[in-house]
Amino acid sequence: MITAGVLVEEMAKSTGVPVGTVNLFFRNLREARLVTTGARGVNAPAMQRLDAARLLLAIAVTDRPVRAAQAVRDFGQLTDIDQDTISAEVGIANALAKLANEPGSWRIVCHVHVQTLAVELMCVDSPKFTRSMAEGGEQERPWTSQHFLHPNYAIPPSDSDDFEEIAAELDRDDAVEEIKARYFNRLQVTRTLLPVVLDEIAALFPSDAADEPESDRQP
Repeated sequence: MITAGVLVEEMAKSTGVPVGTVNLFFRNLREARLVTTGARGVNAPAMQRLDAARLLLAIAVTDRPVRAAQAVRDFGQLTDIDQDTISAEVGIANALAKLANEPGSWRIVCHVHVQTLAVELMCVDSPKFTRSMAEGGEQERPWTSQHFLHPNYAIPPSDSDDFEEIAAELDRDDAVEEIKARYFNRLQVTRTLLPVVLDEIAALFPSDAADEPESDRQP
């Protein structure tokens, strides 16, 4: 069983962020009830992959622990544009499960595009990639990608003349811009969670615990 303390320490080792800072990130998420909470000490609850995914996401989005919960709310609920039932935080949690279930078979990298409010997961099937290269790249594509965007991006622009529809569309656009403004920076900011980081975090969770329906779980 992995406790909050172990998760914080291992997250610090893997990301290179000081353990005290990671602890502040975790505390902010715990106070917002975005990670598993309960008793402490020997009765402390086990951490889940979704807890790790949210902590990773917060660290990738912001340098300020006090903004951890807001970052998870803004980026965690971004939606897979091809599978609109999957959010970014669940996508990362599922990637950790994939790595735990089949260690050495997958290489997964996560890009968090902070200013543009997007998350991208690239998953490479290592054995299939090796075979594809040996066979001249003629086989089925050995990788998949997921792109997570704000749900409003998935709504096509309206060509209606109806005032209420136009007003609703403007409100949706304003909502996205309001979130993006929180992360304004003069430089384009992309934070990358490298495969080695995801591998190390995934290794904390045993594969026999990988079958819980992450997509249905709430904090």
